[in-house]
Amino acid sequence: MVMADYLHSWVGIQAADDKTVTKFKNCYILRDHQILKEDILVRDGKFLDPMDFFFDEKRAADVEIDCQGLLLAPGLIDLQINGGYGVDFTNDIHCQKSADEVVRKVAKGLLSLGVTSFCPTLITSPPERYAKVVPYIKKQKGGPDGANILGLHLEGPFIAPEKKGAHSLEFVRDLSGGFKEVVDVYGSLEDVVS
Repeated sequence: MVMADYLHSWVGIQAADDKTVTKFKNCYILRDHQILKEDILVRDGKFLDPMDFFFDEKRAADVEIDCQGLLLAPGLIDLQINGGYGVDFTNDIHCQKSADEVVRKVAKGLLSLGVTSFCPTLITSPPERYAKVVPYIKKQKGGPDGANILGLHLEGPFIAPEKKGAHSLEFVRDLSGGFKEVVDVYGSLEDVVS
């Protein structure tokens, strides 16, 4: 069994009752540049001090999960990912159905690598491309089937031409039209990371 299976179990437990205290036992953690074998107590998504819990609450954990000697580490966050697993967010989304399939595929793949949250990213593109993609990528909570989607990350087209890097100069735009131009190009910014 892999750590993801334990975390999926834990996510299910936490979703059922956020006051549940879960004890992860037989695990390793990184503390002060050392890998230590230590039990971890968690309630409502937060670590508990074991001494305070034992002496103040005078009770045991509600649930114990044996990690079988695995290392517990925080989930990774990918703030800029253009796609993966054979898909490209900019070019492979044409409707809500394709967005759901593409985003789900990447979210599930990332979770298996320890990435628990990410920002799907669109590259500098013509305005009509943003109109076809932006409305379909939504912020979503993650879980056993995939990582959290924190919001959409938009690269360009409002970048300095001399700093364009790999971006296509033909699609780079200035902001002479102000914020109205931003809204005209992207549409709704509701699910965009700011």
